[in-house]
Formats: sequence, structure tokens, C-alpha cells
Amino acid sequence: MTAFADHFSGHADRYAQFRPSYPPEFVAHVVAQAPSRDLAWDCGTGNGQAALLLATHFERVWATDASMEQIAHAAAHPHVTYHVARERASGLPDGSAALVTVA
Repeated sequence: MTAFADHFSGHADRYAQFRPSYPPEFVAHVVAQAPSRDLAWDCGTGNGQAALLLATHFERVWATDASMEQIAHAAAHPHVTYHVARERASGLPDGSAALVTVA
């Protein structure tokens, strides 16, 4: 696996503060494609903007990012579990997520 080029940790606090979110209608459209509402995986979650929106539709959201600082600045939600992980090492069993997003 190649080294992770971390372009975000140095300003994760500002990223969390100023990054725009996604329109709820767009998220609802994406969610409608999922066969169930058990588990969604938000890969490359940053500090969780999409994960928080998914949490209103799913029982659990597994949110991963390679940047520890991004995860440290993520907003808590009872349906979201954050993990520092690369895209090929989510920690989830194969086929367990009903929806995978990379927002």
C-alpha cells in the first residue's frame, strides 16, 4: 500500500468549520438506493459531514478516514462510529454495508 499523503491534518479544525455540507435531498436520493438501513460505510469521511447526514437514515454508520486529526474533529452522533483507517482496511466484514459512500 502506498503512503498516505495527508493534506488535511494540518488544518482539520478549519476544514470542519468551513467545509459545506450536502443537500438533504441528495442524501435521501443516495440512501434510497440501499437495500436496507442497517449499516452504511462512509469511506474518507473527513470530519463526518456526510456520515452525520447518513445517520438520520441508518441504524449505524461506520465512518473512516486515514487522518487522525480529521477524525478528532468529527462531530459525535449516537449512530456514527469513527475509525482511523485507509480505504482498503475499513475493519468491516466484506459485504456487510448496505451503502458505501465516498463523499
